[in-house]
Amino acid sequence: MKDFGNQMVKDHSKANDELKEVAGKMNVMVPEKVDAKPQAMIAKMSALSGAAFDKAYVNGMVKAHKEDIALFETADKEVKNEDLKKFIENTIPVMKEHLAMIEKFDQVKK
Repeated sequence: MKDFGNQMVKDHSKANDELKEVAGKMNVMVPEKVDAKPQAMIAKMSALSGAAFDKAYVNGMVKAHKEDIALFETADKEVKNEDLKKFIENTIPVMKEHLAMIEKFDQVKK
């Protein structure tokens, strides 16, 4: 689980940097703060530990990755900007890899 978490930090940091670069080319600012919904999840997760944390984390990661993949696939069909489209197309496989990793971990835990 710890290795997965480290991979998430690495990949998400890279994706955020790439998105900021694309946004800069489009003269769009990327928010620096976390929105209310993710902030609430952070607060909830901070109160958990051990098996309860692992279960909530896995469930949250599965749900979030499925939702994000669907959003990115929809956006890929609609986006016209080449740089943004390339970002989306490069990010979808990484998200699918994350989903496969966390689902595999989830199956092992069951």
